[in-house]
Amino acid sequence: MKIAVVLSTSDAETAWNAFRFANFALSSGDDATVFLINSGVDYETESGEKFNSAAEAEKFIGGGGKIKAC
Repeated sequence: MKIAVVLSTSDAETAWNAFRFANFALSSGDDATVFLINSGVDYETESGEKFNSAAEAEKFIGGGGKIKAC
């Protein structure tokens, strides 16, 4: 299956959950792409210890996921 996740906010918890879902899709054998729009392109700036979206994104890319931004 092909999964597309659209992230339009830099909110740490929302970005963290979006990348967690995308990582789950990859681990299930699906193709996954995360599209960053609006303030979603700044997900790393809000990343923190509790909701480390940057680490989830690195895991996603390392697992073969694709990130697109506009």
